Amino acid sequence: MSANIIQSLAQLLKIQQSLNKIASEKTELLKRNEIQQLEKLLEKEEQQVHLLEKAEEARHEAVLQFMQAKGVESEEATVSSLYPLLSEEDKALVEKLQIKLMEELIQLKERNELNEELTKQSLYYVNASLTMLNPESTSVTYKRPDHKKQDNNRQSIFDSKA
Repeated sequence: MSANIIQSLAQLLKIQQSLNKIASEKTELLKRNEIQQLEKLLEKEEQQVHLLEKAEEARHEAVLQFMQAKGVESEEATVSSLYPLLSEEDKALVEKLQIKLMEELIQLKERNELNEELTKQSLYYVNASLTMLNPESTSVTYKRPDHKKQDNNRQSIFDSKA
């Protein structure tokens, strides 16, 4: 039974490593501004996230089955709650996998923060470029201060004839 838990944790780790690789590739594509390849990579990432969700469900189910087999009724199906029920060998292996998984999660979080910052900078650059190209947004021409713009088509909300 604990083999299912170990197998599901190993699968989670493998998918997480794949997501980290994709995040690194995203960083490089963002740096080179290769949008089409970035879109393809995002589709690949979406598939991996879907696999991650399925693997997490499998891990949850494996933990529940293991706990039921040991006669423990608990709604908390976490790996940490299993430690007292595992053999020393399994406990060491599960702990090792759990630590590696946490390291991968931290690495992915840091990489995603970098990618977010690169995306923000790219959007800032695009907006600044569009602002410079749009002549209506900022008036650069000189206007005499004594000639104020008169708006003859101005309409009031109140009907003065009433």
